Amino acid sequence: MRTLTSNQERYLFAEMSSAYSFWIGVWYEIPGKLDPGRLKAAINAALSRHTGCRTRFQRAADGDYLAVVEQDAGFAFHVLPVSEINAETIEAAVAPYLKKLQRFDSLADFHRFFLLDTGLGRQAFVLCQHHAVSDGRSLDLVSSEIAQLYSDPDAALPAALAFHDVALNATALP
Repeated sequence: MRTLTSNQERYLFAEMSSAYSFWIGVWYEIPGKLDPGRLKAAINAALSRHTGCRTRFQRAADGDYLAVVEQDAGFAFHVLPVSEINAETIEAAVAPYLKKLQRFDSLADFHRFFLLDTGLGRQAFVLCQHHAVSDGRSLDLVSSEIAQLYSDPDAALPAALAFHDVALNATALP
């Protein structure tokens, strides 16, 4: 267990004390059809590489939260039917799954992935991560790795940086 980074502490506190939830996301329109099983395997492989994507939070005896890095990744994955692929339809489809967090001890609480399907050969892949475990740069990196691992499950990816160490050291940069 580790102390929280300032970002983790800020977003967990904000989630608990405000009416808002702090999800970030990105979506990609996909020509053709993705294989859901292969996509889940690529997501799992990408998340498993990064400590930030395997982090959950546990309340300590003193009431403070600590970061716990799990050995394996965890995430929620949903295949949803939609009538069309556009920002409004995507937002309406995923919004019920991105409600305010009530607990912080499950990895699936922080990572939500969606495959939206029109049934007419058009799909969208949507990645949503809670801001306590991700930022825009991390989201871009994870989405890129998912694409690479979907295309080639044996892709040679560069070594992953340890999120907690990078985040703690970032506060010391000028």
